[in-house]
Parts: sequence; structure tokens; C-alpha cells
Amino acid sequence: DTQASIGLDAGVTELDKDLVILIKYSQPHEPRAMVEDDGKGSKAVMLTFFPNLEFAESKTELFFVVDRSGSMQSKVKELREAMQLFMRSLPVDCYFNIIGFGSSHQKLFPNSKRYNDESLGLATKHISTLGADLGGTEIYQPLNAVFQMPVIPGYSRQVFVLTDGQVRNTEDVIELVRKNNIKSRVFCLGIGDSVSHHLVIFFFFISFIFYLFI
Repeated sequence: DTQASIGLDAGVTELDKDLVILIKYSQPHEPRAMVEDDGKGSKAVMLTFFPNLEFAESKTELFFVVDRSGSMQSKVKELREAMQLFMRSLPVDCYFNIIGFGSSHQKLFPNSKRYNDESLGLATKHISTLGADLGGTEIYQPLNAVFQMPVIPGYSRQVFVLTDGQVRNTEDVIELVRKNNIKSRVFCLGIGDSVSHHLVIFFFFISFIFYLFI
């Protein structure tokens, strides 16, 4: 019961791409050790621990800063679908807002709204009309506008940036996020292959460090 043999249905194949094997455990939450032997006297051991962690309920205020620049024209459908999924995945006791940006930026609500049937309906209707109609990719001002808003007492703030383009003033944006990472966690979701990888990786790194210290 501790060994398995894996083979190809056809017997042979051309290995022109990665071969991926997915293994599922019958009891995934049990600690275990796996040993790999290279047949030449060398062994590698992987230990897996699955602790039972319980976290206190966290109240959050969520901002979705959405790229509506001209370059998003071919990705509007995917953007709308992603945002609709976000809206239906929010925790019950939260506040949220949607900010579209290009050369200028527009807020869905003047201030964040509590998540309920009414605000969800307004957001759903708004998302269905999102278009690539706000010009260039200027992310600094909408982010700064979010950071300037007072934090709701008792709620942590998380900001999700959805963009497909290179940012002209990357270093200025990074510095802005760095200065505000005490009260806001920022995540950048890159869309397409022309996104600024430097920006995406930095946002992830800063948010991860902030998470470690809170």
C-alpha cells in the first residue's frame, strides 16, 4: 500500500512538453515523510506537516483598482468576469469600492459601501458596463486617492490592482505603496504578457512582509 507504478496508456510518447503527475493523499492532513533514492546511495527526504490553524475572523475593507485604459480593449470580457467573481466571493461583513483608472480615475461609490444585496446589485450593474475608455495607464493617482481615504475603524484595508500594462512611473508607484504599507496591503494582478513584472512582484513582496509583521 505504499508503492505505485505509473505508465503511459500508449506505452510510448514524444516528450515535447512537461509531464505532470498529480498525487492526492487519502488522508491529506496527516504528517508524512517521502524519501527519494537516486539508486547511487543518495537520498532526499521531504517532510510534510499540516498544522490545524484557527484564525480569528478578520474584518476588511476592499478596494478594486481596475485598469480601464485603451490597452484593455481586448480584455474587457475577462475583466468583467473576474470582477463579477470577486463580488460574489466577498466576506459578509466587509466594505468595498471599485475604482476604474486610465488617464483619470472614477469611483463607484464616494466612500466604501458595506457589502449587502443593494451594494452588490449596484456593483454588478456597474461591472457590466466597464469598458476600456479612460485613456492611458496612470496608476499613481487612483492609488494615492485610496491611501488618502480614512481607514474604517476595526477594518483592515486590502487593495487589489488589476492591470495589463507597463506603468511609466514604476518607481514612484512603488515608493507610494511602500510609504502606505502599514495601513494597506496592496496586491497587483497582472493581465496579459505586457504587464510590469517588476511592479507585480514588488506588490507581492511588500504585502507578504506586511502580513508577516501584523
